[in-house]
Amino acid sequence: MSTHEKRLDKLEGTMTPCQLVLLLADKARSSGSLQQALIWYDKNSARVIAQMEAAVRDRQRDDPPAVLAKAIRAVRTQIAFLIQLWIASNECNRELADRSVPWVGLFEARVRGVWYLFQLQKQAASNSELGSDELVKQAMAARELGEEWLDGLSATKLAIATISRDYFKDQPIIFGGADERLSDRIDVVEVSCHLFNEILLVGGQNDESNSVRGVPRIDVVKIKKTAEARAHPIVDSLLEAAKSEALYSFDPITAIKQRLDPLLGKGQA
Repeated sequence: MSTHEKRLDKLEGTMTPCQLVLLLADKARSSGSLQQALIWYDKNSARVIAQMEAAVRDRQRDDPPAVLAKAIRAVRTQIAFLIQLWIASNECNRELADRSVPWVGLFEARVRGVWYLFQLQKQAASNSELGSDELVKQAMAARELGEEWLDGLSATKLAIATISRDYFKDQPIIFGGADERLSDRIDVVEVSCHLFNEILLVGGQNDESNSVRGVPRIDVVKIKKTAEARAHPIVDSLLEAAKSEALYSFDPITAIKQRLDPLLGKGQA
């Protein structure tokens, strides 16, 4: 073995499961492809994991065999869990960023429609308030859509940030530019929300308390604050999925039993 290979083995031996997955994340970001990162992992995982296990044996050489075996298994389990969590987080981020495109566009269009109807209303009467039935209907529909997507997008972004902080040393884990796409969607929705509020303000004759026949403004700050609480179930769901997949890769019988137990208890299987 060359001196370079020995240094590489020593470095890999001191690598933690988190550092290994962050290395995969870096390779995925640089290539823009999950597939390329996993190809590297398939080629190198046996050697890297063997070096990590050797480091565990060296650190715990005085421990009883059962304790040592448990520590080695914990390394493999943690690697599998973090890889699955990384993949699940990216899939969640990508899916929402893609799915939100037409809905964010629809929200922008509805806000423009409210402005257009407001202008028609102004032209129709010299003493106009933003208040026709159709205008109120469109304003309420736009408001509901804007609140829904600002909440959903913000909650998902916060969930990914929480996972990054708690499991990946607060390092970037999203590849392929999907994190920027999600942030862009949020920015677009926020801009449209502020425009919507400006329309209501003008419609209320510059009196914020007299907006479109009781149509409330979109409270961007409040919604983003509420999204913090809504992020927790998303985090829990991603963690549960990652744990399930990691367990299945090591102990499929136990994993299947865990999945069936709740169904058997309810008489569904």
